[in-house]
Amino acid sequence: MPEITTMNPSPAQQNLDRQLLLSLTLSPLAAGISTIVGFTVAHWVSDAGSKRMGYLVSASCFALCLAASLLAWAVRSKLGDPNETLPEDGRRLFMAKLALLLAGLCTLLVVAGTLVLITLRPSD
Repeated sequence: MPEITTMNPSPAQQNLDRQLLLSLTLSPLAAGISTIVGFTVAHWVSDAGSKRMGYLVSASCFALCLAASLLAWAVRSKLGDPNETLPEDGRRLFMAKLALLLAGLCTLLVVAGTLVLITLRPSD
């Protein structure tokens, strides 16, 4: 029966995994903040007649999505072309591509919320 060997990842690989997990969680967090806080701020925008707080929420969520995509891109560039025979590098590459896709989709959600804020007047 073949023996199962476990390899402990190096500190650099653990750091890459942490960066990937952070980039995977930042963009959905930004989309959630944009949706929930944006909905809460919409009532205040309607009462006060000023859209500044709505723009602040959208800008901060967009910055979170941008940070997530930059983090995923940095990890992707560190990986280069991984060897297909090593499953760990392939998994990290998949996670980096998934984080980039997720950041793009969440950015579209934030931009859509901002477009609603731009097109509607406070009394609508």
